[in-house]
Amino acid sequence: MFDIGVNLTNGRYKGKLQQLLDDSRNHGVAGMVAIGTSVKESLASAKIAADHPGYVFATAGVHPHDAKTLDQEGLKTLKSLLQQPHVVALGEMGLDFNRNFSTPEDQEWAFTAQLDLNRDFQKPLYLHERDAYTRQMEILKAHRSCFEHGVTHCFTGTREALFGYLDLGLHIGVTGWICDERRAGDLVNLVKEIPRDRLLVETDSPFLMPRSIKLRPRNNTNFPWFVREVIRIVALYRGETEEDVRNYTAENARRLFQTG
Repeated sequence: MFDIGVNLTNGRYKGKLQQLLDDSRNHGVAGMVAIGTSVKESLASAKIAADHPGYVFATAGVHPHDAKTLDQEGLKTLKSLLQQPHVVALGEMGLDFNRNFSTPEDQEWAFTAQLDLNRDFQKPLYLHERDAYTRQMEILKAHRSCFEHGVTHCFTGTREALFGYLDLGLHIGVTGWICDERRAGDLVNLVKEIPRDRLLVETDSPFLMPRSIKLRPRNNTNFPWFVREVIRIVALYRGETEEDVRNYTAENARRLFQTG
């Protein structure tokens, strides 16, 4: 199993990182991607990846919620991080017009600045998008020379969005959102339409605990090995075996992020 989305720098894991990684290995997680959501968190995620080579890989980027914090100095730091081999993607970045913790203007500036930064690196993109599909696609198409591949992380969008992202050569990341019958909605049917070579699985831990897990941790903290439950539900809806989904999603992750 390969979990492409873990927030290893989250406070819930403070002082427990080594145990978390040991437990993940013991539960069959063969690798994971630590998400960078701000300059500070990107530095921390890259440090974790450097300390655990071949097992943890990192992204470097600024989430739309934190877009207002990005400046030229921050872009210089991201540029430096992208030169490190264990930093395998640019992001988490994109647009989020659902909450607007940063203004749409700040979000668009940060998004385009990061895309421009990637022109010389061509790292896979690690994308976030909520209620902003039309504008996000406009920006991505205008910056098509800045990327070749990437993933739309935690996809919960429409059929139009799914095929729009696929048409740009992007992968689709599915989280425990699909395990919640109350809000999985269109994803239950759309997951069947994702090509095998573009599907990735993730936990977004410690968030998005799969609702279908019966014996849940007391504090409701999600863990990387719960990606097994995401795989189980994805396999159920796609009419495939869990082993098959586990194997090809791990191979997809290795190929996209060039982790060997």
